[in-house]
Amino acid sequence: MSDEKKRTLKNKGPNESQRNQYHPALCNAMEIGLFSDRELLEFLQSIKMNTLPREIDFLVIRKKKEGTLKNEIARFFRKCNIWEFKGYGGKLDIQVFHKTMSYAYEYLALNKEIGSITDMTLSFLREGKPRELMKWLGQEGFVKKDFPGWINRFEKDGYPGVQIVNIAHDDAPAFLKVVSHRVKTEDIRNFANYVAGLPEEERDKARLVVELSYRINGDKKGGDDMAGFFETYVDPLNKVIEEKDAEIKQKDNQIIKVIEEKEEEIKQKDSQISKVIEEKNAEIKKKDSEMKKVIKERDAEIKEKNEIMEKMKAEIIRLGGNAAVF
Repeated sequence: MSDEKKRTLKNKGPNESQRNQYHPALCNAMEIGLFSDRELLEFLQSIKMNTLPREIDFLVIRKKKEGTLKNEIARFFRKCNIWEFKGYGGKLDIQVFHKTMSYAYEYLALNKEIGSITDMTLSFLREGKPRELMKWLGQEGFVKKDFPGWINRFEKDGYPGVQIVNIAHDDAPAFLKVVSHRVKTEDIRNFANYVAGLPEEERDKARLVVELSYRINGDKKGGDDMAGFFETYVDPLNKVIEEKDAEIKQKDNQIIKVIEEKEEEIKQKDSQISKVIEEKNAEIKKKDSEMKKVIKERDAEIKEKNEIMEKMKAEIIRLGGNAAVF
């Protein structure tokens, strides 16, 4: 990787202006990670609230239809699921919880088909446990559920479900750990291997994710040289993507060639069929003409015989005979 690209991607720390850079990459990470449940889920990234030109950066994942969700995170989902990301250094506290609750109520008011606030979940992605917030949730009557250590889930009657996902936990999946500032080369390798097996459009989404990972990890030195891992694992990922794209393009060209050959074959057969039809039509036309000629000759012959008969009748009558015999 060139030094210029490294300088472009590197992020010395989060700030408000970088919020829009985090959001699409984190949304892509979620779509990639929940790929196995894609048929049941709909992902909405930038949400327009009311009629004013106001967009809020949170991810909404809605269930398109009922079915069994496979991903550990998705199993907690209800009809509508709002996600809030707190990037490197971001604070997750009671105020953030209330703000996200307000988003949920506002989104519910604009999408009445959801039903009730209890048909929703609030999910927070963060590095580490927000212990003060979790303590406050318990004091407010939210009951903590028993789930894997990297997921903390809470429920309370009349409220949306709440889950807090620790993206830096050792047991968290690679698609989440890769966007934490504690990422290891092994996480990048696992993510790259996972992404390499996905369809083309999903692999393209991975570019933003790994670039975000480098922005928040690229200045690390020591045991894991993050600049080095980018060259070792991310560049090969891009190479895999390019090779897959070339393979798909080659297959597309082969399919196009087969289609063109089939179309030419059909065209030739159509031409042959048209020729046979023309020959048959000419043959039928000739036979029709010959038949008409025969019929015309027979009609003339019958007419001539009828005329002879009439003359014979007239002659018999003139001679005083009986013409009834005719």
